[in-house]
Amino acid sequence: MARVHQGEGVGGGGMSRDIVVTVPAKLWFNWLCEGDLPGDPEEEKGTWDFYTSRAPTNWQMGQRVYVVAHGYLRGYGEMVGRQSNALVRSGPGVACTLFENGKPKPMRGFQGWRYATWAREEVRGWEGVEDGWARYGLPTKLANDIMHLFHLRSDVPHARKVLREASLTVGVNNYNEAYRVVDRANLFQMCN
Repeated sequence: MARVHQGEGVGGGGMSRDIVVTVPAKLWFNWLCEGDLPGDPEEEKGTWDFYTSRAPTNWQMGQRVYVVAHGYLRGYGEMVGRQSNALVRSGPGVACTLFENGKPKPMRGFQGWRYATWAREEVRGWEGVEDGWARYGLPTKLANDIMHLFHLRSDVPHARKVLREASLTVGVNNYNEAYRVVDRANLFQMCN
């Protein structure tokens, strides 16, 4: 299992001072719904805050903010700022992970942020992994929901915006519930 160490970073020897955070398992679907995912159009690029109990004070533009979710490194976004206890990243993100013996290497999640203990050159894309970066190692129902979400996002030009609006319209407070309430036909109708 890959380990991530908290502290002042490693520096030197090809090691990055990139930052690693964990998206809690129960928030993974919502996090995906928010956007700026790998493969999203560059023109829809935005900035996103990732809140922690404390944010690093010694950060640099261009550092990567790696994301661990459901036991694996899933990808990264570029850090463009810091606000209070939030890391600010820009998108779209890049799907990548660490491999061990030809398979994605398990990585335990944690609270807060940590510095990466690997060199950037060790990180590779998810090509050839059957379920892909967003669904690998997930329970079947959640993996299927994510697959359906990605189909919606590719079929409907503004699906992300519509999901946001739908969450307000149906009176729910997160994308996961909105996704379950608004079916594919309604989403198409709302986008036209």
